[in-house]
Amino acid sequence: MSARRPFALFERGMYLDGQRAVAFVLPATLAGTLDEPRLRLALDRVQARHAVLQSLVEHAADGHPWFVQQEAPPPIALRIVERQGEDDWQEQARLECERLFDGAREPLVRLVWLRGHGRSDLLLSCHHCICDGLSAVGLLRDILTVCGRPDARLGPRFELQGGADVVPPEAKRNRWLQRRAQLKAALFKGFIRLQRIGPPVSYGAAYTLRWSIEPAAVQALVRRAKDEDVGVFAALCTAFMLACWSVRGVRGVDKFVAPVDARRYLPSLQGGALFTMAPTVRLGFGGRKPRAADFWGLAHALQADMRRQVDRQPGRAACRGVG
Repeated sequence: MSARRPFALFERGMYLDGQRAVAFVLPATLAGTLDEPRLRLALDRVQARHAVLQSLVEHAADGHPWFVQQEAPPPIALRIVERQGEDDWQEQARLECERLFDGAREPLVRLVWLRGHGRSDLLLSCHHCICDGLSAVGLLRDILTVCGRPDARLGPRFELQGGADVVPPEAKRNRWLQRRAQLKAALFKGFIRLQRIGPPVSYGAAYTLRWSIEPAAVQALVRRAKDEDVGVFAALCTAFMLACWSVRGVRGVDKFVAPVDARRYLPSLQGGALFTMAPTVRLGFGGRKPRAADFWGLAHALQADMRRQVDRQPGRAACRGVG
C-alpha cells in the first residue's frame, strides 16, 4: 500500500472543501475512575493501528484532497473538561458537531473527556469522510479496551486502503458490476458539479433526542417478534413508520431509509477497518397499504422488502460471484 492516496469520490463528497463541519459524535458514560496517561496511551495505540489516523490532508494542484501518511503524526487531540452534571455531554456534543477539523494539521478524529469523580463521559468526534457509525463504535471500543487492559491486542493494522483495495476479486472480474459502478460514479460526479453549495443544514436538537424502552417491554417485544418470526429491527421500523405517518400523514414523510453494513460483503474491511460509506436501502411495505390492525403483517412485508433490497446490493452480488 502507498503512504499517500487521493480521496475517493464519496470521501470527497463528505469532506467538501474542508471548511464545513461534517462530524458526528459518539458518547459513552463510564462508571469508576479513568486515568489520563492510560487514556492517552489508548489514543496512541488506536492511532498506530490505522494509517488514515496517521495522515494529514494535502491538496494537489487540481485542488483534490489526498491522505498523506506522516512518519511522526500529530497525536489525536484530547480535550479535558470537568464534568458538572449528567447533561453536560449534550452541550459538549453540540460544540463538537460545530467545530471544524483542520485536516492539514491534525487527524480527523478527536476525543473529549468529561472528567468527574466516579463517573465520566467520553465523546469521540469523527469526521464523516473517514468514518461511518460502525467505524466510530470500533474506535471507541478499542480506546476503552486499552484503558481497561493496556497490554490488550487490538487486532491487525490497516494501511491506507483506497476504493479499489477493498473491492473483492469477484467484483473486479465482473464486467457488469464494473460498468454499473462506473456509470454511478459518472452520474454522481455530474450531480456534484451541477449542485449549488448552499448554507449548511442544521438539524438543531433532533440528533440529541433520546428514546428509551423499559427492559420488561423490550423483553416482551423480543419474545413476540420471535414468535412472529420477525426481526426486532423490522418490528421497530414498522412501529416508527406508522407513528410518523399518524402524525404527518403518508405524504408528509418523504422516505425511510436504513443503512446496510457493507463489511459483510467486503472481507478486507472486516476486523476493525475504518470505512466511510454506509449504503442505504429505502424501507417500505412491499406495496401493502398500512393498517395499524395488521401490524405484524406489515412487519413481515417490510422485512421481506428489506431483504430483497439488500440482496440487490452490488457487494452482495459480488460475494456470490454473479456474472
